[in-house]
Amino acid sequence: VPHRAAEVAAGSLTELGLVGLLTAGATGDGAGWVTAHGWADLAADRPLLPEHPFPAYAITELVTATAVLRLVADGRVGLDEPANAYLRTVRLADDAITVRQLLSHTDGVDNPDPLFADHVPELVDVIGSVAACGGRRGTFDYRYGGYATLGAVIADVTGSPYADAATTMVLEPLGMTGSWFPPRPPAGPVTGHRLTDAGVFEPEPTRVSTVPSVGGGG
Repeated sequence: VPHRAAEVAAGSLTELGLVGLLTAGATGDGAGWVTAHGWADLAADRPLLPEHPFPAYAITELVTATAVLRLVADGRVGLDEPANAYLRTVRLADDAITVRQLLSHTDGVDNPDPLFADHVPELVDVIGSVAACGGRRGTFDYRYGGYATLGAVIADVTGSPYADAATTMVLEPLGMTGSWFPPRPPAGPVTGHRLTDAGVFEPEPTRVSTVPSVGGGG
């Protein structure tokens, strides 16, 4: 681990008031490195280790976008085509919303509710068979509904569940063998914490995103 990287990570743990911090990168010659600071479980005084898994949450949207753009590159999806042209299991209330608008958060699709739970349900149980589009199409508004819809586009176009398609199209080609889409909170990950108004860390229950294409990666 580069000395400066470890130094910054250790300082950030204190400055930002974090329970644990895991950082990784690569040196100029491409050699990978990873460093861990803090605790995986504060109450149990269990130190954080480089091999401890973390939920990726919204970073998963990068995986989703990459999978969609692979389908675009293969000619199976058109960026400026209506998303409903590719959807089978769910639909959008607004037929004019394009794939490009879903990717760029200019779609106006309502957020899934709930976004976190103790298991991953069927998408239709989260957003309904016809997803509401209460936002303004064409205006940037960071919402999760668009990427929930893109997960359905990936599944319907490939004929595979989103998690399987994203693994095959993105994770495996990148060699991301330690990443996956758990259907339930995995046993033994780091313990999440919430900082109270009194400045005390309290454990938070581990949950999974109800929509894997939005925040279900780990």
